[in-house]
Amino acid sequence: MATVIINNKSKAAKLMLEYLKTQSYAKIVDENEEDIPNRATVRAIEDARKGNTISCSSFEDYLEKVKQHV
Repeated sequence: MATVIINNKSKAAKLMLEYLKTQSYAKIVDENEEDIPNRATVRAIEDARKGNTISCSSFEDYLEKVKQHV
């Protein structure tokens, strides 16, 4: 994925943005729009804030604990 920053104050830039909106491969993200996380991300953030996390001493320990929670 590539990011292109367009200062949309000029007429040419506004025309470019309008063109890109018509293309299926382009997504326009307004810098003023706030990114809203999905429900799973919100739940994970809430769990982390509440301390509902798993502490592990190694990757193998992590795998064991994850298997137990499934």
